[in-house]
Amino acid sequence: MLARSRQVRLRNDLEFSTPLLIPALSSRATGPIPFQHSPSGQPKMTVCSIVHSQTLLDGIEESLLVSAYDIGHRLLDDSAAFASGSMQSRYAKPQVLLIDSGWYEKSGGPPAGQFSGNVEEPRLWGFSNYESTIDTLDRDLRPIVVSWDYVGPYEEQISRAQDFFGGRTALGSTLLLKPPSKASRFHHFDRLSDADAANLRAFDIIGATERELGDSVLKRLIGISQLRQQLDSVGVQAPIHVFGGLDPLYTPLYFAAGAELFDGLGWLRYAYREGVAMNRDAGILLDGQITKRWLQSLLWVSLRNLDELTLLAEELRRYVHEDDWSAFRCGESLEPIFRSLQARTEEFDGR
Repeated sequence: MLARSRQVRLRNDLEFSTPLLIPALSSRATGPIPFQHSPSGQPKMTVCSIVHSQTLLDGIEESLLVSAYDIGHRLLDDSAAFASGSMQSRYAKPQVLLIDSGWYEKSGGPPAGQFSGNVEEPRLWGFSNYESTIDTLDRDLRPIVVSWDYVGPYEEQISRAQDFFGGRTALGSTLLLKPPSKASRFHHFDRLSDADAANLRAFDIIGATERELGDSVLKRLIGISQLRQQLDSVGVQAPIHVFGGLDPLYTPLYFAAGAELFDGLGWLRYAYREGVAMNRDAGILLDGQITKRWLQSLLWVSLRNLDELTLLAEELRRYVHEDDWSAFRCGESLEPIFRSLQARTEEFDGR
């Protein structure tokens, strides 16, 4: 059984239990939001990450992911707290704080579910900006930091991340693996040698983005299971983090395939109800929020989604204990997909 629920201790002495479902905040989550009012009384469009960090943080207790890009460009409420006074800020409330490189925010493009066609142009962001932001973090913080995105042979990715984290022992370390060639959009874990896999023990967590695992659900599941089995075979206990994989239907499958940490922005873009993600408008309707103003209704949906994530985490732990897909509300639909993974894995093993 590749799924596992356990206590994890990082090199900076931070401890947490898996599975870990991590709500993320991002300046590209939903586009600008009409939040404040100008002197003329007209609503002022505000970067969504500022609105979300100002209104939703109090509902997040276990874990949170933010971007170094958003910290560096002051696109979070009270961004200065990351450099000084962090333990007196709301960012000290989550037990686990993760900071990623900001590559997603830098890449630009229209966010999902935006209120208007106005898209803020990406700001200057490179490795030196990322490195400076990380090195100016408050010493009282004990964050998990995600490596800078680098596309190239796995051996080079590992070496570069080792160089970065080597002198930064106060940080929990996540190596975000990227496809090993610019010619490929997807991972090829068959190119990850046993020697390179063994070198992954230098990191607390091994990550991959959902989209780069494959162009179908089955290929993504196969990629996760291959990586987990290879790590296990060389004695690397680091959990796998699927970036962008926080969905009530997909997460159980990725978990069963061997991943343990999941983050995403879906909780800000959709309504999670009864084990599925649906349009936020439908969530507003089902929750009876039809008399509230639009922004209040959307924030209510996101807060309700946090409760749904707590319930999903309980289902994941029950699945590990019982090895039964009925632990999930949509288990009958998910189990055949997982059985397809098992059949494909057995096929590979038999060759």
